[in-house]
Amino acid sequence: MKVIIRVDAYGRRPNKISGGTRTSIQEHPSIVSIRFYGQHICGGVFITTRHILTAGHCLSDDDESRQGIVRYPKSLITVASGTNNCYHPANVHKIKSFTIHPQYRGSISNYVNDIAIIELEDTIKPNESRQIAKLPREDTSPNVDATVVGWGTSYEGEKILSELLKKADVLTIDNHECQSETRNLVYAGQLCATQPWGIGFCDGDSGGPLYSRSGECLGIVSMSIDCGKGIPDIYTRVFHYLQWIKATIK
Repeated sequence: MKVIIRVDAYGRRPNKISGGTRTSIQEHPSIVSIRFYGQHICGGVFITTRHILTAGHCLSDDDESRQGIVRYPKSLITVASGTNNCYHPANVHKIKSFTIHPQYRGSISNYVNDIAIIELEDTIKPNESRQIAKLPREDTSPNVDATVVGWGTSYEGEKILSELLKKADVLTIDNHECQSETRNLVYAGQLCATQPWGIGFCDGDSGGPLYSRSGECLGIVSMSIDCGKGIPDIYTRVFHYLQWIKATIK
């Protein structure tokens, strides 16, 4: 099982949408770029005017791969919003704090409870390029058409992120089917989606949103086996964590 992490100037690999198509921030205005030393490392999604949902492994250093950034001062972490271009972001925000799920557990083979919330120092003013994502009203069933969005690489091992925002259409599947196809334990807090060969999320997409057709944020990009190889990708199931999310942002 290959875990999608990140690529940055310090030799780490961010999690370009593999096989995706160009999109725009106006089409997906709730997505943000989480940045370390000014460089994109992960995606995220606005859930209030000052809170961002992302993957726990984007921020935690408590896993075997030692890929997180929590040991660094939070002043080195910023968030860019309302931008198509991850190399030249329009709006950059300082963060006040971040909270990783207390039961987050990361290993070389899986991320469990892979979810975190960033709080910005200031609130944003919504406009056509910055909006709040809707949270799911019910659990996500199999066979739901969805879209994953991000700035990640186009293929496994590529070192250059996508300059502009991309998207890929996927289909959610049952967790038991996902477990069989990935040969990896799939937990209740995880959500799987399948896609044709050559399509899926890749390095640099971690923490980014999986949207329903109605714009609900169903999942957060978590982990994958080799980009675009036709094997289901694994997301954090947002509905499973609604109580924790609401308690954290109140």
